[in-house]
Formats: sequence, C-alpha cells, structure tokens
Amino acid sequence: MKFALPLALLALTALALALSLGLTPWSAESEAELATAALEGHDEPRSTSAPNTAEPTTLIEREVPRPEASVTPPSFFGVRVRVVDAEGRPLAGVPVALRSSAASSAREREAEALRQELRTSRELMQGSSRPRRRVFVGSAVVASALTTAEAGEAWFHLPPDSPLDLIAACATLRAEPTRAVAPAEPAPLVELRLPPSPVLELEVRGADAWLLDLQQAYAEPVGEHAPTHLHVIAEPFELSSSTKLLVPYAPGDEPRCTAWIEGPLVPELELEPKPTPRGGQIVLDAARLLCRARLRVLRLEEEPWRDTSLELRMLGEPWCTDARVRSDAEGYVRFFLRAGAIAHGPRGLRVTCPIDRGPDAHPVERYRAAHPDEAEAHLELSRSFAAGEEHDLGSLRQGEGPLLYAGRVVDRAGRPIAGARVRCDHEELPCDEEGRFQRWGIPVAREVTVEAFAPHFGQREPLRVHLPARDLELLLEPNGVLRFALGLPAGLEARSLMVTAERREGEGSAALWKTQRNTRVHGADPTFALEDLAPARYRFSIQKGRSVLHRFELDVASGEHDLGTIDLRELVQPLRFQLVPALGLRERLTLQLFCGAEAEATFPVWPEALGVLDLWIPKRCDRWVLLAEGQKHEGRCDQPMPIDLR
Repeated sequence: MKFALPLALLALTALALALSLGLTPWSAESEAELATAALEGHDEPRSTSAPNTAEPTTLIEREVPRPEASVTPPSFFGVRVRVVDAEGRPLAGVPVALRSSAASSAREREAEALRQELRTSRELMQGSSRPRRRVFVGSAVVASALTTAEAGEAWFHLPPDSPLDLIAACATLRAEPTRAVAPAEPAPLVELRLPPSPVLELEVRGADAWLLDLQQAYAEPVGEHAPTHLHVIAEPFELSSSTKLLVPYAPGDEPRCTAWIEGPLVPELELEPKPTPRGGQIVLDAARLLCRARLRVLRLEEEPWRDTSLELRMLGEPWCTDARVRSDAEGYVRFFLRAGAIAHGPRGLRVTCPIDRGPDAHPVERYRAAHPDEAEAHLELSRSFAAGEEHDLGSLRQGEGPLLYAGRVVDRAGRPIAGARVRCDHEELPCDEEGRFQRWGIPVAREVTVEAFAPHFGQREPLRVHLPARDLELLLEPNGVLRFALGLPAGLEARSLMVTAERREGEGSAALWKTQRNTRVHGADPTFALEDLAPARYRFSIQKGRSVLHRFELDVASGEHDLGTIDLRELVQPLRFQLVPALGLRERLTLQLFCGAEAEATFPVWPEALGVLDLWIPKRCDRWVLLAEGQKHEGRCDQPMPIDLR
C-alpha cells in the first residue's frame, strides 16, 4: 500500500504529459479502430503519433498486417493508389502506373504533354519513391512510382489544368488489375487488389543504389488463326539500398531484368530470376555481381599521369561503355568490371591520354597525335575476375598494348613508298621510312579491311584480314590517267556536261561503286582528263544534270590511257517540252524514261524560264512519262518537238 499512492501519482503525471503533447492514449478500442481503417482502406486512417522523419523508410514487404503510422495526406490535386493483396493487406514495393484511358492518338499526345509538366515530389508522402517518366513502351503513361511501406500507397500530384479527365491506375507491367479514376482535389483513393499470381521479387543488398530496366515478354494472338505476336514491355526503376520491389506477373510470362549501378565502366548485367515458390527472385548485390579494379597509367616518359582527366573505353562487352575519370595523386584510375568469366570473345580496356607537345609546337599540331598509338594505351582483360574484391591491374604505359596488326607497304619491286599511309576501321596510320606500320589494340572485330595509299600510288583491292594480324604486305601501284574527247550534237554544250568516275569495291552481288572523281571541261573544248586513278575497275558516267547520257566500264591500270573520241551524236537525242501556261510554274517535276517495257531512269527536272524544259536523253529510250502538279503526261520520244503540255 505504501507504493500505491506514488504509482497513481506517476500514472496521472504521464497521462497529463501525453495530453499536453497531443497524443491519444492507447486502448484496445483505439487499436481495433486503426486496424479496421487500415484493412478497409479508409481515405484518412487515424495515426497514433506523428511520422518519425529521422528514421529512414525502406520499401519492404509487410509479412504480418498490423496498424502502421502513416502521413495524413495533404489536400492536393491528383490520385492516391493503394495496393493490397487478396486478403486486404497493404503491399509495399509494387510498381504503380497512371495511364491515359483514351486510346486515340490525340489523347496520347495530351498524355505526353502532361508527362513534361508532371510535378510529383518525395515530400508528398514519407518514403514515396521517385516518379519515373518512362514506363510502358509505346503507351501513354503519365507517371509511375512504388508503393510505400507505410500503407502500401503511392501518391501522384498532377497539374490542376491536366488535360486528362480520366486516367487508369494499374499495378503490374501488363497493366492488370486496372481502375479508372478522375483526378480531383482532394486526391481520391483507388484501391487495387492483386489476385493470387506469381511475383518477381527484386531485392537490393549492400549500400549501392541500383538502376534497372525490368522487361516482361508475353505472347498474344494477333487474330483467330494468326500466329502469336511477342510483346516486350520495359519499365525503368531506381532502387536504393535495402529495398525490395515486388512485380506481379501473369503465369507464362518471362520477366527479365537489366541492372547497373552508377560508376565508371559499370557493366549492364542481364539477369534472370531464380525460381522460388512465389515466382522468381533477383538479388542485386554489387559484392556478388561486380568487382572493382585499379590501374596505374604512365606517360611516355614512364612518369604517372597524376591528377589528370583520362578517357576509358571498355571493348569487347555486349555494349560500348565510355567513362571520363580523373587519376589520383599516384596516377591510379579506378573503375568496375563484370565479375566471373567473360561471355563474348576478347575484352580489353583502352585509355586515351592527352597530348601536349609544348608551347613551341604549332597551335594546330600541339594537341594532335601523329599516330593513334601515341595517345592511347591498351590493356587485355580477357580473363576471369572474382567479385567483391579490388583487383590491382598493375601499370600501363601510354603508347603500348597488345599488337593488333602490323605490316609493310611496298611497290611491285618490294621497295618502300615515301608518304604511304594505311587506313583501317575509319582511322589512318603513317608508315615509317621503311614502309612499316603497326597498331596496338584489342582484337574485338574479327575481320577488317586494310587499305594503303600514297601520293600518285593506289591499291588495286583492299585487303580483308582477321585480327590480330602480323606481317601484312600491301602492294601499291602507280596511278593511271584516262583521257577521251566527246563528239557532240548541235545544241549540246560541252560545259554543261560532267563525267563521274566510280570505283568498284567487292565482288559479285556485294560489289559497290564508290565515287572517286567528278570532272568538268573548261571552255568549249570537249576533252576530258581523269588523272591519278588508282588501278581498279571503274564505271564512267557522262551526265547532263540528272540525266545520264552514256555509261561504260573500264579496267584502269598504271600509266596513261587514251580512249579517243566518244561520239555522243550516235548515242543521245533531245527531249523538249513547252509547259502552258508557264507563268509561275517553278516546282520540281519528275521524268521517267522507258526502253520498251523496262524502266531506264527516273530523275527530277526543273522548268526553265517561260516554261521551257530542254533535256537530252539516251537514244535507246523510246517512251517518257512526266509527273507535273498532280497530273501525268506521257508520250513517245520521237514525236515532234517541243511537246506542248497543258
């Protein structure tokens, strides 16, 4: 009894303190009311206390339903979405998307405009996830987010002048289940009840935040008797550490995931879920999937590149990864590697270093490398790396690496050619005084084309080689000169003609004609000279505007070649039109020429002043079709000239 009075006074003091702080005393009745409100989905369930903003909120799944503290939703224009399971328990970590309910292209454009104005923020609800702008590929998605751990809800704050009067809330990649709702203020609450279905669980372990593209492929019949069509839906997410994402999917679907973290040269990991009783699971753990590496980069003078910006490129991975990193005080750069054995061929790292030839160098040449190897370093990485460790890759000197290809450029007598250069994979290399060349690199491309050239010398055929390649010999021959004159009919001026030389590359159906030279005459003398043609097979075209009057092929060898006179008087004929009325007619017309039933050529033409169209065409053409201002005119090439078109 002697303790009864002090205990009673202590209880009364605690009660008074609770009432002064605005707290509701606990009771079995109040807890039952809270549980009923949480399970029945009341818009504004009461809370026992204010939210603890200092405690980090994680998006984890609640296994046991219990009353939870939640933030009272402020009054805002938009939509609230709550996701519950089949028994009415709130689910956290479920992706929720808002889509336009209209199927017309006009409403989809409105939804696209709304995406640009979306104002969804983390401050609307404690622990709400960052909204994503791109969810369903090819659909009018307004926004998306993850449901929170507090009440299984996601809040979407939309502009009051939203052009959408009705949107659809959905909770899976396939947009099922879906509820239609009209945005309003205060925001209405939509409850999505997920039916029993397989669930893909993505869990983040460790301190790294992960970015991922979640893909789900499913087959859908196109028609009653048509084959099925495969759909792939992609949704991007950003998951922080110690979070869990739950994605319900339909039985038979195949969810996949591409995940990566922020960092230099981080690989994109193609992950498949591990089967579980509930569906599948993917654990995102950098310590298990990735490894860190460090490399010391040295200058040409063997000094480290200290506190310098360097460019890194990983070669041989399924994607092309670039990064700009800064070396530390000891010349080390740090980056990420895929753990385990590589899956595709060779792999390597290319480091691009700055070039500075000093203040005495020409301003244009000061930062330009004379040879690609001079500004690069290459490191072979075609081996396995253990995850969760930092691997020291040693030192790499600028201008070194594994040999990619090497050889020599010579003439037919085996002598080096001064000024020779080699072109391979869109880059050029200089040759030394002995005609030798070499290139460091990682042999990612299995087969490439190597071509040599020099002033007044050419290579007959580019060389196809498999990498790495050694002891290549590229043969150059003196270029050739082709001369010919033209016999012109009356009315056809030489200065209006042009000769195009196209070089043949490749054989058979894969042969291509690459333009090498365009030549015109100067003055009234119809004589053409095409100089410095590399030995090869060429196609020469004599043109007037877009009309090809004559075309022939010829093998050009070293030395001079004179074809004499090509008489165009036996090969071409005039074609003249008079367009009536001619006033203001300046738009482009289309002319089609036919030789019998075969189409010979199609090209655009433009009328001259006063509606005159004066052309020259091959004499073998016997029929023409002219498309002008939506009208079609046709006739024969031997009818009286000019041809009136009305």
